[in-house]
Amino acid sequence: MLPTGDHWFGMTYREDTPGVIEAFREFSESGYYKTPLFADLEVTDN
Repeated sequence: MLPTGDHWFGMTYREDTPGVIEAFREFSESGYYKTPLFADLEVTDN
């Protein structure tokens, strides 16, 4: 395993949901994630 300063948020149990939602909200508010999250993805037909 490589050391990193990033955080990992797992969704193993239903009870994990509020903490993960809060983390995504904080990332969005700080500008780390764009809102909406996947707005910058291009969809291509292959």
